[in-house]
Amino acid sequence: MSKNRFKQQFVEWARNDYKLPEKKIDALKSIIDEQFWEELESRDVLENIVLRPLSNSDSVKVSHFADDSMIYPNEDNELIVGAITPNWKHGWHFVDDDVRDLLQFFLHFSEQYIARSRALNVTGAIALVYKIACDFRFKGLYSDLTERFSFDELRNSRYKPIEIESFELQEEFYNWLSILNCLDPLIHRIIYQFWKGTKLYSNNDIEDSVTSFTSCISVISEYCQNRLNQTEESRLEKIEALNIKTDSIDYLEDLELLRNRFSAHPSHTKWWDFNELFGEQLHTIIAVIKDIIQKLCEHESKNRSIKNNPEKWSSWLGNNSMLVFDSVWFHNLPPLKGEY
Repeated sequence: MSKNRFKQQFVEWARNDYKLPEKKIDALKSIIDEQFWEELESRDVLENIVLRPLSNSDSVKVSHFADDSMIYPNEDNELIVGAITPNWKHGWHFVDDDVRDLLQFFLHFSEQYIARSRALNVTGAIALVYKIACDFRFKGLYSDLTERFSFDELRNSRYKPIEIESFELQEEFYNWLSILNCLDPLIHRIIYQFWKGTKLYSNNDIEDSVTSFTSCISVISEYCQNRLNQTEESRLEKIEALNIKTDSIDYLEDLELLRNRFSAHPSHTKWWDFNELFGEQLHTIIAVIKDIIQKLCEHESKNRSIKNNPEKWSSWLGNNSMLVFDSVWFHNLPPLKGEY
C-alpha cells in the first residue's frame, strides 16, 4: 500500500508541480513499476558512511561505535558523528534524463534523511544529557562506500583519547542511544524541536526557545494520538496516556501560557525581562519535557513500527516510502504569494 501511494503521489507531483511532460510521466510510471524497487534491492549489499564534524562539541567527552552510527573525538578535540546509509542515488544511467533527475533527487533526500536521523540520535542524546546543542550541518562532510573505508583507522592512536568526566552522564548518554529512533518521523521531529530549543536556550534566546519546546510538546501529543489512539480534544490530555507524573501537565500548561503571552505574540508587558522572570521556571519545564520524551521513547522502542537497523534498506524504503516522501519532498510546502 505504501508503494502504491508513493507512486501515485510522486507521479501527481511530477505532473502538476514539476510539469513533467505526459510522455515522460508514462516513463516514470513504468520505471517505478518495473525497475525502481528491483534496482534498490540489488544495492542492498552496498552502504555508505557519512562523517561530519560537530560544532560546539569540544566540551563533550563521549565516544561510541555501533553498526548504524558512531561518534568519536578527532585530534583537534572536536567530535565527529558518523552514520551508515544505503547507497541509492548514483548510477541510474539506464533511465531517461528527466526521470533520472527526479528519482535521484528523491533518493538523495532519502539518503540524507537516514544520515540526519542517525546523526540526530547522537546529537539529540547529547542535548538531552549534556544540555549542549552540537550541530552537524556547517563544518563539512565526508562520504564514501563502507567497503572502501577503514573503521580500524578511527580507533587508532592518532585520535585524542577521551577523558571521562562523569560516568553517570556517559551511562545516561548510552541509554538514550539505545532507545532513540529518529528514523521514525515523529521521534525525529520531537528530538529536533528539543535540540533546537536547547540551542536557543543555551544561546540565551530564552524567549524564542519556548516556541521550540512547545512544538516538541505538540509532536509528542501527535505521537500519543497516532500511536496510543488518544482522541481527547486537548493535546495535553493526550500526553497523559504516557503515564507521566501527575503535576507534569501543570508545567506544560505553563509552557503554553508563556508561548502565547511572549513568544508566539508580542508581549504587552515586561518583554525585556523574560529571562529574569521565567528563566529558572523554564529550566524546570525543560526537565519535565525530557522525562516525558524518555517515557515516549521507551514506549516506541518496545512497540517499534519503523525499524532503526533494517536488514534490507530496499524493504525498509518500500514499507516506509510515504513516511519518507512526506518528510523530505516538496509537495507539502506552503505556497508563497510574493514575487521572489
